[in-house]
Amino acid sequence: MLPTGETLLEFSIFDAIQAGFDKFVLIVNPNIAQEYIERLGRIGIKKKVEMHFVPQEMDGFLPDEYIDIGKERSKPWGTGHAVLTAKLVVNEPFVVINADDFYGRSSYMKIQESISGDVIKNNRYEMIAFPVNTTLSENGPVSRGVCTLDDQQNLIEVVEHTRIKRQGSQIISETETGNVVLKENILVSMNFWCFHPSVFDFLQEEFLRFLQQYNVSKSEFYIPAVVQQLIGSNLIKVKVHQSESQWMGLTYPDDKEVLKVFLSDEIQNGKYPSQLW
Repeated sequence: MLPTGETLLEFSIFDAIQAGFDKFVLIVNPNIAQEYIERLGRIGIKKKVEMHFVPQEMDGFLPDEYIDIGKERSKPWGTGHAVLTAKLVVNEPFVVINADDFYGRSSYMKIQESISGDVIKNNRYEMIAFPVNTTLSENGPVSRGVCTLDDQQNLIEVVEHTRIKRQGSQIISETETGNVVLKENILVSMNFWCFHPSVFDFLQEEFLRFLQQYNVSKSEFYIPAVVQQLIGSNLIKVKVHQSESQWMGLTYPDDKEVLKVFLSDEIQNGKYPSQLW
């Protein structure tokens, strides 16, 4: 992202360390450049934090009868499966993020408060959400999980809207049945979750159900779908916090220039050092 060589993921790692996190599990494509793995490993050593690398193998956690299908797939099974692959190295409450999103330090600090306060339980998870008007791209429509909450700020449902954009003074979601106007500050999920390790058993059960019900050669197994199933079955509650930080991400190639300017401004304003490490 910057001339000094940092990737967007490294800003997330930096923010998380500042918030008190000391263990990182990176779900990686087995073909990722080894030199980048080594770079992250050196960061872990320098900052005295655990750095684990888990490949998202296509046959990971697949029942025997689906192994051949896993070998034939050309792309990973999705975010739900990615988290499941970390089962053997995660034994404590943990945060899930997208590596190509910027969530801001306050997001990690808020969740660290919940983890330190022993709030995260086997039936009690949390999520950081963002107002939709802060997550749009100037370069085209975006996909967002629009949240519905109860009076206690617990998640009722997340509905994926695949074409959200600003149109004049309104935020529009284009759907198959017509345009839906979204409120400027309605909260959306950007895949920042905090789970108890009990989620792995849920993920494994739901992954098997997914394999039995869907076209497994093409369909993907997503985190929000699992969370929705667990909420609907009254197995968990998910408390939603609105982040105080600005979310930034990469949907379109031109978003990179916007993000580079944003990060440079953050450095100029003293929120990050000129070189993270």
